Amino acid sequence: MRPQDILPDHVNEISIGDLQVRKGSVAAFIANALIVTDPQTSDAERAEAEQHLTQLVPALTALKLFEVFEIRNPHVRALVGR
Repeated sequence: MRPQDILPDHVNEISIGDLQVRKGSVAAFIANALIVTDPQTSDAERAEAEQHLTQLVPALTALKLFEVFEIRNPHVRALVGR
């Protein structure tokens, strides 16, 4: 399976149940997790990244990402588990 088999280039989102999952959701989750875990991140940046990260959890759950991958960072794992 290739990325374009899941979401062709001209399609930016898919519906899973009642959720609209945008292309780039997994990459955005990873980017926010890296911000959250970076010791150089300011408190304001960390709070914003945590908010974005937790907002992505329903979409990533619908994609079954957490059934395949385990989050290794305890802080990020706790954020996802909320």
